[in-house]
Amino acid sequence: MVPRLLIARAFAGVHPHRYHTTVDASSQNQALKWFVKHTDFVMPNSANWGVRAQALVAHLDRTNVFGEDILTRNIFPWFIVDQLRARAAPTNIPPGHSPRPPSAFSDLPPAQRAIALRHNTVQTALFAQLAAQYGEDRVWTEYPTGTGGYADAIVRQPDGRCHLYEIKIAETAAEVVRQAMGQLLEYGFRAGGLEPVKLFAVGEPVLDDVTRHFVARLRADFNLDIDYLQVKLPDDLAYSR
Repeated sequence: MVPRLLIARAFAGVHPHRYHTTVDASSQNQALKWFVKHTDFVMPNSANWGVRAQALVAHLDRTNVFGEDILTRNIFPWFIVDQLRARAAPTNIPPGHSPRPPSAFSDLPPAQRAIALRHNTVQTALFAQLAAQYGEDRVWTEYPTGTGGYADAIVRQPDGRCHLYEIKIAETAAEVVRQAMGQLLEYGFRAGGLEPVKLFAVGEPVLDDVTRHFVARLRADFNLDIDYLQVKLPDDLAYSR
């Protein structure tokens, strides 16, 4: 038995100038088919992972898109594979939520790190709120949208239709709605999207009258079933910049 995956990983690590980082052959083949369809890449006759990986790296170098940044070049095929999987929008994902850390250290700037971690906390609270209302078997978080992204949360109705939720960390409800709107529309109605029957912009701030009227006008004038959902966290977790 030959551990091909380990061998490919070793080659990719030792020779990053020659091999990219998508070491699983089936995943690489997904990426190769995308490059054949959308670029002038020619699939090698050999089915060997190394031969195909070198051919793809040479093709990416000829495009001169990445310059000397070989690390970005090497991870780009995996980005393609990840996007293709997200667009597939599988229907066999079990409902539920996997909580992500509410606190951590990273190389992100402090402001971005605070927002990202706050998002995790709000998402966990949102799941609990939706599960209590609809049942845990009807709620998903980080659900592939079919458009290349992941919904913060969806709820499946008994008839199969869904509600779509997008969380934004902001100081006002107006800013939450403004930031969430683009993703809600893209995840919902771009070709291959979720086609939800209702959209929710989710945030912590109280809904003000101006934003309430704005959302109501979107429903009345544009027939867009959208609403604002406030998620309240304990006082000791109150958001502040």
